[in-house]
Amino acid sequence: MKKIASILLLVVSLTTLTFGQANPSDSYKKFYNEGSFKEAITFISKIDTSKRTAEDCFYLAQSYNSNKEMLPAVQAYQKAVQLNPAHNGFRISFARALNLSGNTTDAIENLNTIIKTDSTNIAALSDLGSIYLTTKKYQLARSTFEKLLELNYTDYLSHYYLALSVYNMNTAQPDTDAVPNHLIHCLINNPRFTPARDLLGNYYFTKQQYKRALTEYEVSSYNKNS
Repeated sequence: MKKIASILLLVVSLTTLTFGQANPSDSYKKFYNEGSFKEAITFISKIDTSKRTAEDCFYLAQSYNSNKEMLPAVQAYQKAVQLNPAHNGFRISFARALNLSGNTTDAIENLNTIIKTDSTNIAALSDLGSIYLTTKKYQLARSTFEKLLELNYTDYLSHYYLALSVYNMNTAQPDTDAVPNHLIHCLINNPRFTPARDLLGNYYFTKQQYKRALTEYEVSSYNKNS
């Protein structure tokens, strides 16, 4: 009888021990999903750095990012990428954090790393095109948005940004066909997208087609106020 009791006690003890060893990620993910970013940071920071997984580092980075602490966020994203360099989700988040921190060179490098192994990664191509556009690398922006349109020709934003890239390549004499053609395709897919109307108006104005420019400005103004 004593032997049976001892066995039962051992089983209960092992069961209690097993259930007591909860996965640490369950706790910090709960904090993160509830928007308790400081608590998530505190919890993950207590994990020995030598034992942190790529996922631990990623959630630490996400928590810092959500808490608007960009420097430690970038460092944590970098560690996540180092631990799992093939994970494109970690790398694109790292690139976005780098871009927000003003490090566009490294952001571009990481986005191109993704595209080399996944040439149809729309998120990476979109981010890359946007960085090229904001850094005034208009030819590179144009070619990137052309690739995006090869993947999805109904993407109105790619049409718009492609037109904007071409327009800015030579404002005095913008490409006669590319700018209006892509803006019209943009508006076909999203008629109320006013930035496209405004740019089309600007294009017609530079071509001294003032009536057409005025029409686009009027439609844009109406859409903004309705």
